[in-house]
Amino acid sequence: MQTRQRHDWDLVRQYARHGSQAAFDELVRRHMKLVYTTCRRELGDPWLAEDVTQVVFLILSRKAGMLPPGAIVSRWLFKTARFASQDVRKREARRLAREASLRAQASASAEVDSGDVSALDMALLSALGSLGRSDWEAVQFRFYEEMSFHEIGERYGISDDAAQKRVSRAVDRIRRAIAHEGICLTAATIAALIGSENSQAAPNTALQRIEQASSLPGSVHSGALAVQSKIYGLTKGVLTAMALKNMATAALVLVVALTAGAPLIVQGQSNPSAATPAVTAPAGSADSNSLPFTIVLDPGHGGSDSGATSSGPGRVLEKDLDLAIALKLRDLLAAKGARVFLTRDSDVYSIPSKRARIGVNHHTDFFLSIHCGSTSRETISGTTVYYHAQNKAAQSLAVSVLNGVAQQSVLPAYGAMSDTTRFTNGFSILREQPSNAILIQCGFMSNPLDLSALTDPEKQTRIAQGIVDGLTAAASSRK
Repeated sequence: MQTRQRHDWDLVRQYARHGSQAAFDELVRRHMKLVYTTCRRELGDPWLAEDVTQVVFLILSRKAGMLPPGAIVSRWLFKTARFASQDVRKREARRLAREASLRAQASASAEVDSGDVSALDMALLSALGSLGRSDWEAVQFRFYEEMSFHEIGERYGISDDAAQKRVSRAVDRIRRAIAHEGICLTAATIAALIGSENSQAAPNTALQRIEQASSLPGSVHSGALAVQSKIYGLTKGVLTAMALKNMATAALVLVVALTAGAPLIVQGQSNPSAATPAVTAPAGSADSNSLPFTIVLDPGHGGSDSGATSSGPGRVLEKDLDLAIALKLRDLLAAKGARVFLTRDSDVYSIPSKRARIGVNHHTDFFLSIHCGSTSRETISGTTVYYHAQNKAAQSLAVSVLNGVAQQSVLPAYGAMSDTTRFTNGFSILREQPSNAILIQCGFMSNPLDLSALTDPEKQTRIAQGIVDGLTAAASSRK
């Protein structure tokens, strides 16, 4: 290997192993011209080429520890610059085409306001509308006319067990139809939704409003690069495209690891957003089924933002429950060898965009936002896990964590679903994470049984243990 190539590799190794800011800066200085000219030739746009150049070095910061030993860094950067430029060019073309189409539509007709109808509501209505006659009747008798299985059996001239199976089959068809829309719910949850669908009162929207208000564009800073939200979005898109494309060369084959959910690493910040110091287990104390990952826990709300509030005597604030569960989760994760950061460890408030940056500013493998919910329907119960739309890695993680909590038998599983069921654009705190980011709504404070479990320290620990179990299962599937 030539001296320059060896020195490049040494710089990559220093950065990957020790987070050496000087090493990364030297790599940028050496290869900026190569990357920029490659991007400019591919794109023909100097301004967009500057953006994509930042994208390429962001990808290097993410992939530094995965390059094969002795890799020719300049060649890797060249190929990455070409791939990124081609992908961004296609995305820009699609964006311009969409904007042109929207302008044409806007001049032709006004947009219909969909009101408060959620994606979940729409998916449920669509699924119900697709049922055949027999299934529809079973649903009608059971949930709309509230008939017992015995009464349904008499109506059809079948046994009680056969009637129950007929209803279960109809509910399962609804479940599968909704799953096609990216919403994973249990049959019990669907039954509860159908049974209560005439109650149209909106749930508590405090969380949604706070997340929506905080989703204005900002900057994500690291010591290596100052990443504007536009650049970060481009980077996520390129990484996704790289993961889907099975490149022949060793350097780009490594990108396939992203499909297992590894997030974008932005490393080396000298003054990151305020996070609690990392908590780890003492040397040699991690159990055999360890979690050697960096994990950010985000207890929701805090300070002046109480989140949801319980009704009745003994007022309970969501912010206190979120923190209590997160602290227990931190200790359990640390015992398994994880390096854990919290966005807060006391009753303080920080805007969601700043909390989200903590997940980017560290070597974050998993980002878990911890919440409790509330709704006007007291019968709604259980744990909900949200993932960002179209993020398959996070979707798999969400289902695994949901199952882990359910197996603790503290709270039922309400469902794992895309965050677009709550917002058109999803939760900003998940949207700003590259992957393996989920929002766990541990239970409903509006449900008396859920509230009892959420306020019980022993059951809080079991909920936290369920999250750990789900995380462990998800991590094992990646190996």
